[in-house]
Amino acid sequence: MIAIINVSKEYKKRGKQMYLLKINESKILQFTHNAEDGLAVCLLKAALAYLKTIRKDK
Repeated sequence: MIAIINVSKEYKKRGKQMYLLKINESKILQFTHNAEDGLAVCLLKAALAYLKTIRKDK
């Protein structure tokens, strides 16, 4: 399972929101995203943040 979960203290349709990327039960990373930028940008930010994380692990 791959999940991107909004973990902001208060959900808003505009402005910065905090998201958590999980793979199965593992919490991988958190990143911020401007909600009005849409889903595609959110997914791209998650992917880029993940790539940075795995590069640091090597």
